[in-house]
Amino acid sequence: MPAGRGGGAGGHLIIAAGILSFLIYHATIGIAPQWLVSTAAAVQVAAIVWLLAGKLATRYRTLASVVALAIFVSAVHFGQLPARNVARVVGGICHAGAYTALLIWFASSLRRGREPVVTGFARQMRQTMPVAVVRYTRRVTVAWCAFFAAQLGASAVLLAWAPIGVWFSFVSVWNFPLIMAMILAEFACRLVVMRRQPRTGLIATLAGMRQIRLFSGRAP
Repeated sequence: MPAGRGGGAGGHLIIAAGILSFLIYHATIGIAPQWLVSTAAAVQVAAIVWLLAGKLATRYRTLASVVALAIFVSAVHFGQLPARNVARVVGGICHAGAYTALLIWFASSLRRGREPVVTGFARQMRQTMPVAVVRYTRRVTVAWCAFFAAQLGASAVLLAWAPIGVWFSFVSVWNFPLIMAMILAEFACRLVVMRRQPRTGLIATLAGMRQIRLFSGRAP
């Protein structure tokens, strides 16, 4: 997917949150000290709050992140909560919150009179937007909605029926590999369906994702 305007803070924070999820998972199943597990979870909470507060001015986003960080640290410290259990809860909440927000963002862009998210990304990367490209990018937006919904559904099913370790592995470790698999699948489909149209290469697509500014409140 091509880049959005407005800089790379969103994309970089998504990558950071994914890395933190991976580290938290290995910390919770290993012998890492509890303070390290709590710190990683706290930073993840702050990063997610920063992303979700994307419509606010920078100073208010910073304040919201600091407040969330302080509340989390205070709750863990004064409540004497088990760090590993708290980290699992944080991982689940962050996973559910992020995918719910993405699903709402992409799905709402499909309403009449609005431009689908992927169409907006493509428009910024291309000089022309033939009807075939507009139609294809709308379908890709729908496909991403299905992916986000599947992530939420799979997480709920695993949480209800699978061992807690399997669920936590899904929301922490398999989260980003599945996203990359989705990106590669879409790119392969693009090579076939859009073979007669100029296409954005895979490297340019990945570079563009790093620059996405999420929840900016502006049209893509």
